[in-house]
Amino acid sequence: KTSGKNEEDVITEIPVALPVQEDINPSYSCDYQERDITRLLVNYGNKEILFHDESNPHEIIEHRFSVAEYIIAEYEQDQEFLAFENKEYEKLLLHFIKEFKEQRTPSISDLVQQPDKDVANLAIDLSTTLYGLSPNWEEKNNINVPKEEDVLKESVLGALNALKIRKLRDHI
Repeated sequence: KTSGKNEEDVITEIPVALPVQEDINPSYSCDYQERDITRLLVNYGNKEILFHDESNPHEIIEHRFSVAEYIIAEYEQDQEFLAFENKEYEKLLLHFIKEFKEQRTPSISDLVQQPDKDVANLAIDLSTTLYGLSPNWEEKNNINVPKEEDVLKESVLGALNALKIRKLRDHI
């Protein structure tokens, strides 16, 4: 029914233009995951993370690894699968591996003073945070927001697992 109007005046269908969804990278780029892993290396490479081995119910064994040691071990365990696509991040990762094999873990200041300006500039970029947490969260509102350093093990595991999941998606 048109309720007294001419059929030409009544719109029966509204044309809907759906937004075009652009695929950033159809090959499931791992850029964000690779950046996160190199960021963790730069900022926390010397920090320790603790794992508990509870396979023996009578004794819990603690294993301590530096962030760099753990990430490098995971990377080298399956280097072909976890190979970085972003050449800048790969260069920084390989620099860490080289230093680590020589019993050194570079600090942020070591990286910034590198003669290789690509490594130095990336280290500066990865060590700089754009945002800060207002002290009012804790002081006025009694809301304690954990710092990344407080949940470092979870951050490292999350970053590595995110890269592995992204790589798996690419292989499917």
